[in-house]
Amino acid sequence: LKLKAGVTYNVSVLFLDETKKPAGNVTDDIYDRRNYHLICFDVIGGINLTVTRTDLDTNTPALPIGLQDKFTTGGVGSGKLNVQLRHQPNAKNGSCDPGSSDADVDFNITIQ
Repeated sequence: LKLKAGVTYNVSVLFLDETKKPAGNVTDDIYDRRNYHLICFDVIGGINLTVTRTDLDTNTPALPIGLQDKFTTGGVGSGKLNVQLRHQPNAKNGSCDPGSSDADVDFNITIQ
């Protein structure tokens, strides 16, 4: 992923099931079960990237999901962004700790 320094991006996260041919889009399934899922972002390597989740589930109080986000970049640098889809049935509290990982992927990030 190549991003420009000092910019805010509107980001949509897409999940594909690549065990099928053609790959199946499972993003809608995650949204349908949004009260049990949280997408977690971990910036690795000292890059200046802030991730803000902008979508909410229907829990009371409403908690973030992470399918819609804002990425705000600072200065030039490179590192990684770890993205996890956390499955949190009956445990979702807005943090990444409870539950188990349905997906866990690292993306190389360059801010120019």
